[in-house]
Amino acid sequence: MGSSGSSAAGGAMKFKTAQTTLIAAVDRVLNVVPQKTTMPVLGHLLVAAEKDAVRVTATDLDLTITTTFAAEVFRPGAVTLPAKRFCEIVRQLDPGSDAGIDVHKSNALITAGRANFRIVGMGAEEFPNPPAMSFQKALRVAVPALKKAIQKTVFC
Repeated sequence: MGSSGSSAAGGAMKFKTAQTTLIAAVDRVLNVVPQKTTMPVLGHLLVAAEKDAVRVTATDLDLTITTTFAAEVFRPGAVTLPAKRFCEIVRQLDPGSDAGIDVHKSNALITAGRANFRIVGMGAEEFPNPPAMSFQKALRVAVPALKKAIQKTVFC
């Protein structure tokens, strides 16, 4: 992640998407955010808007989860936002509304209908880069078989 060139000048970013789409993306990655950490940025989500999609990433340095969803992107860019507070705000928005996020530097304005929330984040460059991964071999496992294997070993 870091400052991979997706940040617009000055940390500006602006996009709009359905509230239900945004909350689904946040819910997918939220469980990775550690409850307590010595690195404050690990309590944040990296939100990066590019072209016609937005990527949301969370990490605890052992596990990184990224999800992407379609959005109307007005200004590409990236910022980190406090995960728990961002999730609370997005959940309070009207489920039938479009959520708009307008970021200047690390300050985000989240709007939907008549609701307006301000939240202060951190620069995207503060977010740790995930380790580089390369896959040489692939393995396909049927979902029921994988679920059964996990259930038999989860106690470990």
